[in-house]
Amino acid sequence: MCQCIVAHVHSTGCVQSANDAEVNMFCLRCMVGTAILYDHMHPQGVFRKGSDVNMKQCIGTLKAQEGEEKNALLNVLRFTSAHLNDPEVSCGTLQAA
Repeated sequence: MCQCIVAHVHSTGCVQSANDAEVNMFCLRCMVGTAILYDHMHPQGVFRKGSDVNMKQCIGTLKAQEGEEKNALLNVLRFTSAHLNDPEVSCGTLQAA
């Protein structure tokens, strides 16, 4: 969803006062916050196999970013998730995180 927002913002020029890095980091923060919220609200979490959210792709998107904030966001996913270490989580997602 956040990737769609970024694409829309860039294609329409909605945000002219912010640069690309600011918009991208805002969307990444929203993505991480939404994933953590979903993980705490859903009984099986966001990291499980068959989840509606592709967390492996989300983590890959985070890792592709430059700067210190990406490490902070990855740590937020690692240490505030409720279900990351559950047995239903795929090995690929665990390795990506």
